[in-house]
Amino acid sequence: FFDVNGVFGGFCRHSFVIVFLDMVRTGEQSKYMLALLHHFMSASQEDRRVRGLPDHPTGSLAVGYDIACGMVDKIIRSPLHDLAQNERLQMVIGLLHGYAHNRLCQLSFLMLYINGAGIEDLEVCERYFSQSNALAPVTRYMSSFWRCQAIANYAYHRDNFESYANLSRFIYSNYKQALGIIRRSRDIQETLKALGVSDPKVLVEWLEEEREFLESRQQTPEVETLTAGYYQALVKLRMCQERLREARSNFRVETGLAAPPQPLQRPGDSTFSVHMTERQMMKEQEVEAKLLADVQSFEDRLGLRRDQRWKSDSEEWRKAEELVQHAKYQKALDKLEGLIVQRIFELSRMNVAGTGYKMRQHIGNAMKKRSQTILAALDNYNQAAATLRPPRKLLSWDDVMNYTYLSEFDFLRDTRMDVREKPWAKPAVREAMSEYFKLIGAYQELDRLHVEIKRLVTYMKEEEAYISEVKRREQGTNPQLAYQIQLYGNERRRFNRLHHSRLSNIRRLKGFSSMNNDSFIAGVGFQNQMDQETWGDRGEEALNMASESDSDRSDSDDEEAEAEVDERTEAVLGIAND
Repeated sequence: FFDVNGVFGGFCRHSFVIVFLDMVRTGEQSKYMLALLHHFMSASQEDRRVRGLPDHPTGSLAVGYDIACGMVDKIIRSPLHDLAQNERLQMVIGLLHGYAHNRLCQLSFLMLYINGAGIEDLEVCERYFSQSNALAPVTRYMSSFWRCQAIANYAYHRDNFESYANLSRFIYSNYKQALGIIRRSRDIQETLKALGVSDPKVLVEWLEEEREFLESRQQTPEVETLTAGYYQALVKLRMCQERLREARSNFRVETGLAAPPQPLQRPGDSTFSVHMTERQMMKEQEVEAKLLADVQSFEDRLGLRRDQRWKSDSEEWRKAEELVQHAKYQKALDKLEGLIVQRIFELSRMNVAGTGYKMRQHIGNAMKKRSQTILAALDNYNQAAATLRPPRKLLSWDDVMNYTYLSEFDFLRDTRMDVREKPWAKPAVREAMSEYFKLIGAYQELDRLHVEIKRLVTYMKEEEAYISEVKRREQGTNPQLAYQIQLYGNERRRFNRLHHSRLSNIRRLKGFSSMNNDSFIAGVGFQNQMDQETWGDRGEEALNMASESDSDRSDSDDEEAEAEVDERTEAVLGIAND
Protein backbone atom coordinates (compact mmCIF):
# COMPACT_ATOMS: atom_id res chain seq x y z
CA PHE A 1 0.00 0.00 0.00
CA PHE A 2 2.75 2.45 0.87
CA ASP A 3 3.82 2.39 -2.78
CA VAL A 4 0.84 4.67 -3.52
CA ASN A 5 2.12 8.23 -3.81
CA GLY A 6 -1.17 10.04 -4.43
CA VAL A 7 -4.29 10.18 -6.57
CA PHE A 8 -4.94 11.37 -10.10
CA GLY A 9 -8.44 12.74 -10.51
CA GLY A 10 -10.81 13.68 -13.28
CA PHE A 11 -13.76 16.02 -12.78
CA CYS A 12 -16.53 17.59 -14.79
CA ARG A 13 -16.76 21.36 -14.92
CA HIS A 14 -19.36 21.31 -12.11
CA SER A 15 -16.79 19.69 -9.74
CA PHE A 16 -18.37 16.22 -9.74
CA VAL A 17 -15.85 13.38 -9.57
CA ILE A 18 -15.52 11.29 -12.71
CA VAL A 19 -12.76 8.95 -11.56
CA PHE A 20 -9.87 8.72 -9.09
CA LEU A 21 -6.70 6.76 -9.92
CA ASP A 22 -3.94 5.69 -7.53
CA MET A 23 -0.47 6.82 -8.56
CA VAL A 24 1.71 3.81 -7.69
CA ARG A 25 5.46 4.25 -7.12
CA THR A 26 5.51 7.31 -9.35
CA GLY A 27 4.45 10.90 -9.45
CA GLU A 28 2.08 12.28 -12.06
CA GLN A 29 2.78 10.54 -15.38
CA SER A 30 1.13 10.36 -18.78
CA LYS A 31 -0.11 6.80 -18.21
CA TYR A 32 -2.61 8.02 -15.64
CA MET A 33 -4.06 10.54 -18.05
CA LEU A 34 -4.31 7.86 -20.73
CA ALA A 35 -6.13 5.56 -18.29
CA LEU A 36 -8.53 8.35 -17.37
CA LEU A 37 -9.22 9.11 -21.03
CA HIS A 38 -9.92 5.44 -21.74
CA HIS A 39 -12.37 5.28 -18.83
CA PHE A 40 -14.10 8.50 -19.86
CA MET A 41 -14.34 7.84 -23.59
CA SER A 42 -15.47 4.24 -23.08
CA ALA A 43 -18.24 5.42 -20.75
CA SER A 44 -19.32 8.03 -23.28
CA GLN A 45 -19.40 5.44 -26.05
CA GLU A 46 -21.37 2.97 -23.92
CA ASP A 47 -23.87 5.66 -22.92
CA ARG A 48 -24.69 6.40 -26.56
CA ARG A 49 -25.06 2.70 -27.30
CA VAL A 50 -27.51 2.16 -24.43
CA ARG A 51 -29.55 5.20 -25.38
CA GLY A 52 -29.68 4.23 -29.04
CA LEU A 53 -27.80 7.30 -30.25
CA PRO A 54 -25.46 7.41 -33.28
CA ASP A 55 -22.03 5.84 -32.95
CA HIS A 56 -20.28 9.19 -33.32
CA PRO A 57 -20.97 12.17 -31.03
CA THR A 58 -22.44 15.32 -32.53
CA GLY A 59 -19.78 17.51 -30.94
CA SER A 60 -16.23 17.24 -29.66
CA LEU A 61 -15.28 15.77 -26.30
CA ALA A 62 -13.05 18.40 -24.70
CA VAL A 63 -10.72 17.29 -21.90
CA GLY A 64 -8.55 19.82 -20.11
CA TYR A 65 -5.03 19.05 -18.92
CA ASP A 66 -2.08 21.22 -17.90
CA ILE A 67 0.13 19.74 -20.63
CA ALA A 68 -2.55 18.82 -23.15
CA CYS A 69 -0.23 19.85 -25.99
CA GLY A 70 2.23 17.12 -25.01
CA MET A 71 -0.50 14.51 -24.58
CA VAL A 72 -1.68 14.72 -28.19
CA ASP A 73 1.35 12.91 -29.60
CA LYS A 74 1.14 10.27 -26.87
CA ILE A 75 -2.53 9.64 -27.65
CA ILE A 76 -1.75 9.28 -31.35
CA ARG A 77 0.92 6.67 -30.62
CA SER A 78 -1.18 4.82 -28.03
CA PRO A 79 -3.91 2.17 -28.51
CA LEU A 80 -6.43 4.92 -27.68
CA HIS A 81 -5.94 6.57 -31.06
CA ASP A 82 -8.95 4.98 -32.78
CA LEU A 83 -11.21 5.52 -29.76
CA ALA A 84 -10.11 9.15 -29.50
CA GLN A 85 -10.90 9.73 -33.17
CA ASN A 86 -14.31 8.09 -32.83
CA GLU A 87 -15.15 10.22 -29.78
CA ARG A 88 -13.74 13.36 -31.45
CA LEU A 89 -11.47 13.97 -28.49
CA GLN A 90 -10.04 17.47 -28.23
CA MET A 91 -7.35 18.15 -25.65
CA VAL A 92 -7.40 21.68 -24.25
CA ILE A 93 -5.46 23.71 -21.69
CA GLY A 94 -7.06 25.61 -18.81
CA LEU A 95 -6.66 29.34 -18.54
CA LEU A 96 -4.48 29.26 -15.41
CA HIS A 97 -1.76 27.13 -17.00
CA GLY A 98 -2.40 28.08 -20.61
CA TYR A 99 -0.55 31.39 -20.53
CA ALA A 100 2.65 29.66 -19.46
CA HIS A 101 2.72 27.89 -22.85
CA ASN A 102 4.15 29.39 -26.02
CA ARG A 103 1.89 31.28 -28.38
CA LEU A 104 1.54 28.53 -30.98
CA CYS A 105 0.45 26.12 -28.28
CA GLN A 106 -2.11 28.64 -27.05
CA LEU A 107 -3.63 29.08 -30.49
CA SER A 108 -4.22 25.33 -30.71
CA PHE A 109 -5.19 24.39 -27.15
CA LEU A 110 -6.10 27.45 -25.06
CA MET A 111 -9.77 27.53 -24.04
CA LEU A 112 -10.11 31.12 -25.25
CA TYR A 113 -9.68 30.06 -28.89
CA ILE A 114 -11.62 26.76 -28.77
CA ASN A 115 -14.95 27.00 -30.56
CA GLY A 116 -17.77 26.03 -28.20
CA ALA A 117 -15.70 26.22 -25.00
CA GLY A 118 -17.69 29.12 -23.56
CA ILE A 119 -16.09 30.93 -20.63
CA GLU A 120 -14.97 27.81 -18.78
CA ASP A 121 -11.50 27.98 -17.20
CA LEU A 122 -11.06 24.20 -16.65
CA GLU A 123 -9.24 24.66 -13.35
CA VAL A 124 -11.57 22.44 -11.30
CA CYS A 125 -8.71 20.24 -10.09
CA GLU A 126 -6.94 23.21 -8.53
CA ARG A 127 -10.03 24.14 -6.52
CA TYR A 128 -10.90 20.56 -5.60
CA PHE A 129 -7.46 19.51 -4.40
CA SER A 130 -6.98 22.75 -2.46
CA GLN A 131 -9.69 21.41 -0.12
CA SER A 132 -9.12 17.66 -0.41
CA ASN A 133 -5.46 18.03 0.57
CA ALA A 134 -6.67 18.18 4.17
CA LEU A 135 -7.55 14.49 3.76
CA ALA A 136 -3.92 13.50 3.17
CA PRO A 137 -2.73 13.52 6.83
CA VAL A 138 -5.74 11.41 7.80
CA THR A 139 -5.14 8.71 5.18
CA ARG A 140 -1.35 8.74 5.33
CA TYR A 141 -0.94 5.66 7.56
CA MET A 142 -4.24 3.91 6.84
CA SER A 143 -4.42 0.47 5.34
CA SER A 144 -5.38 0.17 1.70
CA PHE A 145 -9.02 -0.63 2.45
CA TRP A 146 -9.59 2.18 4.93
CA ARG A 147 -7.74 4.66 2.74
CA CYS A 148 -9.90 3.89 -0.29
CA GLN A 149 -13.01 4.03 1.86
CA ALA A 150 -12.04 7.41 3.31
CA ILE A 151 -11.38 8.88 -0.14
CA ALA A 152 -14.62 7.40 -1.51
CA ASN A 153 -16.63 8.80 1.41
CA TYR A 154 -15.05 12.20 0.96
CA ALA A 155 -15.82 12.19 -2.75
CA TYR A 156 -19.41 11.10 -2.05
CA HIS A 157 -19.85 13.89 0.47
CA ARG A 158 -18.38 16.49 -1.87
CA ASP A 159 -20.56 15.36 -4.77
CA ASN A 160 -23.83 15.20 -2.84
CA PHE A 161 -23.51 17.96 -0.25
CA GLU A 162 -21.26 20.53 -1.92
CA SER A 163 -21.04 20.06 -5.67
CA TYR A 164 -24.75 19.31 -6.01
CA ALA A 165 -25.68 22.10 -3.59
CA ASN A 166 -23.58 24.56 -5.59
CA LEU A 167 -24.72 23.34 -9.00
CA SER A 168 -27.29 26.09 -9.48
CA ARG A 169 -24.87 28.63 -7.99
CA PHE A 170 -22.35 27.64 -10.66
CA ILE A 171 -24.98 28.08 -13.38
CA TYR A 172 -26.09 31.41 -11.93
CA SER A 173 -22.52 32.76 -11.66
CA ASN A 174 -21.61 31.73 -15.20
CA TYR A 175 -24.85 33.16 -16.56
CA LYS A 176 -24.22 36.45 -14.80
CA GLN A 177 -20.61 36.56 -15.98
CA ALA A 178 -21.61 35.81 -19.58
CA LEU A 179 -24.23 38.58 -19.55
CA GLY A 180 -21.62 40.97 -18.15
CA ILE A 181 -19.27 40.19 -21.03
CA ILE A 182 -22.08 40.63 -23.56
CA ARG A 183 -22.91 44.04 -22.10
CA ARG A 184 -19.39 45.12 -23.09
CA SER A 185 -20.04 44.25 -26.72
CA ARG A 186 -20.64 47.90 -27.63
CA ASP A 187 -17.25 48.86 -26.19
CA ILE A 188 -15.65 46.03 -28.14
CA GLN A 189 -17.30 47.24 -31.34
CA GLU A 190 -16.03 50.77 -30.76
CA THR A 191 -12.53 49.47 -30.10
CA LEU A 192 -12.56 47.47 -33.32
CA LYS A 193 -13.85 50.48 -35.22
CA ALA A 194 -11.03 52.62 -33.82
CA LEU A 195 -8.56 49.98 -35.01
CA GLY A 196 -10.04 50.05 -38.50
CA VAL A 197 -11.71 46.64 -38.26
CA SER A 198 -15.09 46.75 -39.99
CA ASP A 199 -15.78 43.02 -40.03
CA PRO A 200 -15.01 40.90 -36.92
CA LYS A 201 -14.30 37.95 -39.21
CA VAL A 202 -11.00 39.66 -39.97
CA LEU A 203 -9.91 38.84 -36.41
CA VAL A 204 -10.36 35.14 -37.10
CA GLU A 205 -8.32 35.52 -40.30
CA TRP A 206 -5.58 37.33 -38.38
CA LEU A 207 -5.55 34.57 -35.80
CA GLU A 208 -5.07 31.99 -38.56
CA GLU A 209 -2.36 34.14 -40.16
CA GLU A 210 -0.58 34.31 -36.83
CA ARG A 211 -0.80 30.54 -36.49
CA GLU A 212 0.63 30.00 -39.98
CA PHE A 213 3.47 32.39 -39.24
CA LEU A 214 4.40 30.63 -35.99
CA GLU A 215 4.21 27.21 -37.63
CA SER A 216 6.41 28.36 -40.51
CA ARG A 217 9.28 29.19 -38.18
CA GLN A 218 9.12 26.07 -36.05
CA GLN A 219 12.14 24.72 -37.93
CA THR A 220 15.04 26.77 -39.22
CA PRO A 221 15.63 26.26 -42.97
CA GLU A 222 18.71 24.15 -43.72
CA VAL A 223 20.22 26.82 -45.94
CA GLU A 224 20.22 29.26 -43.02
CA THR A 225 21.90 26.70 -40.77
CA LEU A 226 24.60 26.04 -43.39
CA THR A 227 25.08 29.75 -44.06
CA ALA A 228 25.54 30.55 -40.38
CA GLY A 229 27.89 27.61 -39.90
CA TYR A 230 29.94 28.58 -42.96
CA TYR A 231 30.24 32.18 -41.77
CA GLN A 232 31.34 31.13 -38.28
CA ALA A 233 33.88 28.72 -39.75
CA LEU A 234 35.29 31.53 -41.94
CA VAL A 235 35.53 33.85 -38.93
CA LYS A 236 37.35 31.20 -36.91
CA LEU A 237 39.68 30.48 -39.84
CA ARG A 238 40.40 34.17 -40.26
CA MET A 239 41.21 34.60 -36.56
CA CYS A 240 43.38 31.48 -36.60
CA GLN A 241 45.32 32.74 -39.62
CA GLU A 242 45.95 36.05 -37.84
CA ARG A 243 47.30 34.20 -34.80
CA LEU A 244 49.41 32.02 -37.10
CA ARG A 245 50.93 35.05 -38.82
CA GLU A 246 51.76 36.52 -35.44
CA ALA A 247 53.31 33.23 -34.28
CA ARG A 248 55.44 33.00 -37.45
CA SER A 249 56.58 36.59 -37.02
CA ASN A 250 57.55 35.92 -33.42
CA PHE A 251 59.38 32.75 -34.48
CA ARG A 252 61.44 34.66 -37.05
CA VAL A 253 62.31 37.25 -34.44
CA GLU A 254 63.31 34.62 -31.88
CA THR A 255 65.53 32.79 -34.39
CA GLY A 256 67.10 36.04 -35.64
CA LEU A 257 65.59 35.83 -39.11
CA ALA A 258 63.94 39.23 -38.77
CA ALA A 259 64.20 42.33 -36.65
CA PRO A 260 61.68 42.40 -33.81
CA PRO A 261 58.75 44.68 -34.51
CA GLN A 262 58.41 45.31 -30.77
CA PRO A 263 60.10 44.21 -27.53
CA LEU A 264 59.05 40.66 -26.64
CA GLN A 265 58.12 39.65 -23.11
CA ARG A 266 58.95 35.93 -22.92
CA PRO A 267 59.73 33.93 -19.79
CA GLY A 268 63.01 32.08 -19.51
CA ASP A 269 66.09 32.18 -21.69
CA SER A 270 66.20 32.54 -25.46
CA THR A 271 66.32 28.77 -26.14
CA PHE A 272 63.18 28.16 -24.10
CA SER A 273 61.51 31.11 -25.80
CA VAL A 274 62.29 29.72 -29.26
CA HIS A 275 60.79 26.35 -28.36
CA MET A 276 57.63 27.97 -26.98
CA THR A 277 57.20 30.08 -30.08
CA GLU A 278 57.76 27.10 -32.35
CA ARG A 279 55.19 24.99 -30.47
CA GLN A 280 52.67 27.82 -30.66
CA MET A 281 53.24 28.13 -34.41
CA MET A 282 52.80 24.39 -34.96
CA LYS A 283 49.63 24.37 -32.85
CA GLU A 284 48.09 27.17 -34.90
CA GLN A 285 49.05 25.36 -38.11
CA GLU A 286 47.14 22.26 -36.93
CA VAL A 287 44.10 24.35 -35.99
CA GLU A 288 44.25 26.09 -39.36
CA ALA A 289 44.23 22.76 -41.18
CA LYS A 290 41.17 21.58 -39.24
CA LEU A 291 39.29 24.84 -39.78
CA LEU A 292 40.20 24.85 -43.46
CA ALA A 293 38.73 21.35 -43.78
CA ASP A 294 35.53 22.56 -42.08
CA VAL A 295 35.30 25.53 -44.44
CA GLN A 296 35.78 23.32 -47.48
CA SER A 297 33.09 20.94 -46.18
CA PHE A 298 30.59 23.82 -45.88
CA GLU A 299 31.56 25.03 -49.36
CA ASP A 300 30.83 21.60 -50.80
CA ARG A 301 27.39 21.49 -49.12
CA LEU A 302 26.58 25.03 -50.29
CA GLY A 303 27.83 24.33 -53.81
CA LEU A 304 30.61 26.97 -53.71
CA ARG A 305 33.88 26.74 -55.61
CA ARG A 306 37.18 27.54 -53.90
CA ASP A 307 37.46 30.80 -55.81
CA GLN A 308 33.98 31.80 -54.57
CA ARG A 309 34.98 31.85 -50.93
CA TRP A 310 33.35 34.77 -49.14
CA LYS A 311 35.43 37.83 -48.30
CA SER A 312 34.83 40.16 -45.37
CA ASP A 313 33.63 42.91 -47.73
CA SER A 314 31.29 40.72 -49.78
CA GLU A 315 27.49 40.91 -49.70
CA GLU A 316 27.20 37.27 -48.68
CA TRP A 317 29.47 37.89 -45.69
CA ARG A 318 27.32 40.83 -44.57
CA LYS A 319 24.08 38.84 -44.81
CA ALA A 320 25.57 35.90 -42.94
CA GLU A 321 26.85 38.27 -40.26
CA GLU A 322 23.32 39.62 -39.78
CA LEU A 323 22.00 36.07 -39.56
CA VAL A 324 24.44 35.19 -36.79
CA GLN A 325 23.59 38.40 -34.95
CA HIS A 326 19.95 37.34 -35.10
CA ALA A 327 20.93 34.00 -33.57
CA LYS A 328 22.69 35.78 -30.70
CA TYR A 329 19.59 37.90 -30.29
CA GLN A 330 17.47 34.76 -30.10
CA LYS A 331 19.76 33.24 -27.49
CA ALA A 332 19.60 36.37 -25.34
CA LEU A 333 15.82 36.40 -25.67
CA ASP A 334 15.61 32.71 -24.70
CA LYS A 335 17.68 33.42 -21.61
CA LEU A 336 15.45 36.33 -20.62
CA GLU A 337 12.30 34.31 -21.24
CA GLY A 338 13.61 31.39 -19.18
CA LEU A 339 14.14 33.67 -16.21
CA ILE A 340 10.67 35.12 -16.66
CA VAL A 341 9.20 31.61 -16.47
CA GLN A 342 10.57 31.31 -12.94
CA ARG A 343 8.68 34.45 -11.93
CA ILE A 344 5.62 33.97 -14.15
CA PHE A 345 3.08 33.62 -11.36
CA GLU A 346 4.41 36.62 -9.47
CA LEU A 347 4.37 38.66 -12.67
CA SER A 348 0.85 37.55 -13.58
CA ARG A 349 -0.33 38.62 -10.15
CA MET A 350 0.48 42.21 -11.11
CA ASN A 351 -2.14 42.21 -13.87
CA VAL A 352 -4.86 40.25 -12.07
CA ALA A 353 -8.13 42.12 -11.74
CA GLY A 354 -8.49 43.48 -8.22
CA THR A 355 -4.77 44.04 -7.64
CA GLY A 356 -4.40 47.69 -6.72
CA TYR A 357 -1.76 50.10 -7.93
CA LYS A 358 0.18 50.08 -4.67
CA MET A 359 0.24 46.29 -4.60
CA ARG A 360 1.48 46.22 -8.21
CA GLN A 361 4.27 48.64 -7.31
CA HIS A 362 5.15 46.63 -4.22
CA ILE A 363 5.40 43.36 -6.16
CA GLY A 364 7.42 45.05 -8.91
CA ASN A 365 9.90 46.65 -6.50
CA ALA A 366 10.33 43.43 -4.52
CA MET A 367 11.09 41.48 -7.69
CA LYS A 368 13.45 44.14 -8.95
CA LYS A 369 15.55 43.96 -5.80
CA ARG A 370 16.02 40.20 -5.93
CA SER A 371 16.09 39.78 -9.70
CA GLN A 372 19.54 41.00 -10.62
CA THR A 373 19.86 38.00 -12.91
CA ILE A 374 16.87 39.20 -14.90
CA LEU A 375 18.41 42.67 -15.13
CA ALA A 376 21.67 41.19 -16.45
CA ALA A 377 19.75 39.12 -19.01
CA LEU A 378 17.79 42.23 -19.94
CA ASP A 379 21.03 44.13 -20.61
CA ASN A 380 22.33 41.29 -22.78
CA TYR A 381 19.08 41.27 -24.73
CA ASN A 382 19.19 45.02 -25.33
CA GLN A 383 22.80 44.81 -26.53
CA ALA A 384 21.91 42.03 -28.96
CA ALA A 385 18.79 43.88 -30.12
CA ALA A 386 20.79 47.05 -30.79
CA THR A 387 23.20 45.25 -33.14
CA LEU A 388 20.42 44.16 -35.50
CA ARG A 389 19.60 46.08 -38.65
CA PRO A 390 17.10 47.58 -38.19
CA PRO A 391 17.49 47.54 -34.40
CA ARG A 392 14.82 45.64 -32.51
CA LYS A 393 12.75 47.09 -29.73
CA LEU A 394 14.72 47.67 -26.55
CA LEU A 395 13.01 46.47 -23.40
CA SER A 396 12.89 48.18 -20.04
CA TRP A 397 12.09 46.70 -16.66
CA ASP A 398 8.54 48.01 -16.93
CA ASP A 399 8.12 46.22 -20.27
CA VAL A 400 9.17 42.94 -18.70
CA MET A 401 6.69 43.52 -15.88
CA ASN A 402 3.92 43.91 -18.45
CA TYR A 403 4.96 40.75 -20.33
CA THR A 404 3.12 38.54 -17.87
CA TYR A 405 2.41 35.89 -20.51
CA LEU A 406 5.09 34.05 -22.44
CA SER A 407 3.20 34.61 -25.68
CA GLU A 408 4.32 38.24 -25.56
CA PHE A 409 7.90 37.11 -26.22
CA ASP A 410 7.04 35.14 -29.34
CA PHE A 411 6.68 38.22 -31.53
CA LEU A 412 10.23 39.31 -30.65
CA ARG A 413 11.72 36.12 -32.08
CA ASP A 414 11.28 36.36 -35.83
CA THR A 415 14.46 36.25 -37.86
CA ARG A 416 13.22 35.78 -41.43
CA MET A 417 10.52 38.42 -41.68
CA ASP A 418 9.63 41.54 -39.73
CA VAL A 419 6.17 41.10 -38.20
CA ARG A 420 6.20 44.19 -36.04
CA GLU A 421 3.90 45.97 -38.48
CA LYS A 422 1.50 43.06 -38.82
CA PRO A 423 -1.92 43.95 -37.35
CA TRP A 424 -2.06 40.88 -35.11
CA ALA A 425 1.36 41.71 -33.62
CA LYS A 426 0.24 45.08 -32.23
CA PRO A 427 -0.68 45.10 -28.52
CA ALA A 428 -3.94 47.00 -29.05
CA VAL A 429 -5.14 44.57 -31.70
CA ARG A 430 -4.14 41.56 -29.62
CA GLU A 431 -6.12 42.89 -26.68
CA ALA A 432 -9.12 43.54 -28.92
CA MET A 433 -8.88 40.01 -30.31
CA SER A 434 -8.92 38.57 -26.79
CA GLU A 435 -12.01 40.60 -25.91
CA TYR A 436 -13.72 39.53 -29.12
CA PHE A 437 -13.15 35.83 -28.49
CA LYS A 438 -14.33 36.26 -24.91
CA LEU A 439 -17.52 37.76 -26.33
CA ILE A 440 -17.98 34.79 -28.65
CA GLY A 441 -17.39 32.47 -25.71
CA ALA A 442 -20.03 34.31 -23.66
CA TYR A 443 -22.71 33.62 -26.27
CA GLN A 444 -21.62 29.99 -26.47
CA GLU A 445 -21.72 29.76 -22.68
CA LEU A 446 -25.33 30.96 -22.61
CA ASP A 447 -26.30 28.30 -25.14
CA ARG A 448 -24.67 25.65 -22.98
CA LEU A 449 -26.23 26.96 -19.77
CA HIS A 450 -29.71 26.84 -21.28
CA VAL A 451 -29.16 23.14 -21.97
CA GLU A 452 -27.87 22.55 -18.45
CA ILE A 453 -30.77 24.46 -16.88
CA LYS A 454 -33.28 22.38 -18.82
CA ARG A 455 -31.57 19.17 -17.78
CA LEU A 456 -31.33 20.21 -14.12
CA VAL A 457 -35.00 21.17 -13.91
CA THR A 458 -36.01 17.93 -15.62
CA TYR A 459 -33.75 15.88 -13.36
CA MET A 460 -35.17 17.44 -10.19
CA LYS A 461 -38.73 16.84 -11.36
CA GLU A 462 -38.15 13.20 -12.28
CA GLU A 463 -36.04 12.45 -9.22
CA GLU A 464 -38.69 13.72 -6.82
CA ALA A 465 -41.38 11.76 -8.65
CA TYR A 466 -39.20 8.65 -8.59
CA ILE A 467 -38.47 8.92 -4.87
CA SER A 468 -42.16 9.43 -4.10
CA GLU A 469 -43.15 6.38 -6.13
CA VAL A 470 -40.47 4.12 -4.63
CA LYS A 471 -41.44 5.23 -1.13
CA ARG A 472 -45.09 4.41 -1.88
CA ARG A 473 -44.16 0.95 -3.15
CA GLU A 474 -42.09 0.13 -0.06
CA GLN A 475 -44.47 1.65 2.49
CA GLY A 476 -46.58 -1.44 2.89
CA THR A 477 -43.90 -4.15 2.80
CA ASN A 478 -40.85 -2.41 4.28
CA PRO A 479 -41.76 0.73 6.28
CA GLN A 480 -38.21 1.09 7.65
CA LEU A 481 -36.78 1.34 4.15
CA ALA A 482 -39.60 3.69 3.16
CA TYR A 483 -38.67 5.96 6.06
CA GLN A 484 -35.04 6.10 4.94
CA ILE A 485 -36.18 6.86 1.40
CA GLN A 486 -38.29 9.68 2.80
CA LEU A 487 -35.28 11.11 4.65
CA TYR A 488 -33.23 10.98 1.46
CA GLY A 489 -36.04 12.67 -0.44
CA ASN A 490 -36.25 15.42 2.17
CA GLU A 491 -32.52 15.97 1.84
CA ARG A 492 -32.72 16.26 -1.93
CA ARG A 493 -35.74 18.57 -1.77
CA ARG A 494 -33.83 21.00 0.43
CA PHE A 495 -31.20 21.36 -2.27
CA ASN A 496 -33.80 21.46 -5.02
CA ARG A 497 -35.52 24.42 -3.37
CA LEU A 498 -32.21 26.26 -3.51
CA HIS A 499 -31.82 25.34 -7.16
CA HIS A 500 -35.29 26.58 -8.08
CA SER A 501 -34.67 29.84 -6.23
CA ARG A 502 -31.34 30.50 -7.91
CA LEU A 503 -32.66 29.57 -11.33
CA SER A 504 -35.51 32.02 -10.78
CA ASN A 505 -32.95 34.70 -9.93
CA ILE A 506 -31.36 34.18 -13.34
CA ARG A 507 -34.51 35.48 -15.00
CA ARG A 508 -34.16 38.69 -13.00
CA LEU A 509 -30.62 39.36 -14.21
CA LYS A 510 -30.00 42.44 -16.30
CA GLY A 511 -29.81 41.40 -19.92
CA PHE A 512 -31.84 38.19 -19.59
CA SER A 513 -34.07 37.55 -22.59
CA SER A 514 -37.61 36.25 -22.07
CA MET A 515 -37.13 34.19 -25.23
CA ASN A 516 -35.12 31.78 -23.08
CA ASN A 517 -37.91 31.08 -20.58
CA ASP A 518 -38.55 27.70 -22.19
CA SER A 519 -35.20 26.51 -20.84
CA PHE A 520 -36.60 26.82 -17.30
CA ILE A 521 -39.53 24.48 -17.97
CA ALA A 522 -38.98 20.81 -17.18
CA GLY A 523 -39.03 18.38 -20.06
CA VAL A 524 -38.97 14.60 -20.15
CA GLY A 525 -35.66 12.84 -19.67
CA PHE A 526 -34.45 10.47 -22.36
CA GLN A 527 -34.01 7.76 -19.76
CA ASN A 528 -36.12 8.30 -16.64
CA GLN A 529 -35.06 7.26 -13.16
CA MET A 530 -37.57 4.42 -13.24
CA ASP A 531 -39.10 2.10 -15.79
CA GLN A 532 -42.13 3.80 -17.33
CA GLU A 533 -43.87 0.46 -17.71
CA THR A 534 -43.55 -0.18 -13.96
CA TRP A 535 -45.04 3.22 -13.16
CA GLY A 536 -48.24 2.83 -15.09
CA ASP A 537 -50.98 5.27 -14.14
CA ARG A 538 -49.43 5.92 -10.72
CA GLY A 539 -46.21 7.00 -12.36
CA GLU A 540 -47.97 9.46 -14.64
CA GLU A 541 -49.87 10.84 -11.66
CA ALA A 542 -46.65 11.25 -9.67
CA LEU A 543 -45.00 13.08 -12.55
CA ASN A 544 -47.96 15.43 -12.88
CA MET A 545 -47.94 16.14 -9.14
CA ALA A 546 -44.21 16.86 -9.24
CA SER A 547 -44.71 19.19 -12.20
CA GLU A 548 -47.47 21.11 -10.41
CA SER A 549 -45.33 21.31 -7.29
CA ASP A 550 -42.44 22.70 -9.33
CA SER A 551 -44.70 25.33 -10.88
CA ASP A 552 -46.05 26.47 -7.51
CA ARG A 553 -42.57 26.49 -6.01
CA SER A 554 -41.20 28.51 -8.89
CA ASP A 555 -43.89 31.17 -8.41
CA SER A 556 -43.19 31.46 -4.71
CA ASP A 557 -39.42 31.41 -5.13
CA ASP A 558 -39.56 34.44 -7.39
CA GLU A 559 -40.38 36.49 -4.30
CA GLU A 560 -37.52 35.20 -2.15
CA ALA A 561 -34.42 37.30 -1.54
CA GLU A 562 -30.85 36.19 -2.19
CA ALA A 563 -30.05 36.55 1.50
CA GLU A 564 -32.60 33.87 2.35
CA VAL A 565 -30.96 31.57 -0.19
CA ASP A 566 -27.61 31.92 1.55
CA GLU A 567 -29.21 31.18 4.92
CA ARG A 568 -30.74 28.01 3.52
CA THR A 569 -27.40 26.92 2.11
CA GLU A 570 -25.70 27.33 5.47
CA ALA A 571 -28.52 25.41 7.15
CA VAL A 572 -28.25 22.54 4.67
CA LEU A 573 -24.50 22.32 5.00
CA GLY A 574 -24.88 22.37 8.77
CA ILE A 575 -27.30 19.45 8.61
CA ALA A 576 -24.94 17.59 6.28
CA ASN A 577 -22.00 18.08 8.60
CA ASP A 578 -24.05 16.89 11.57
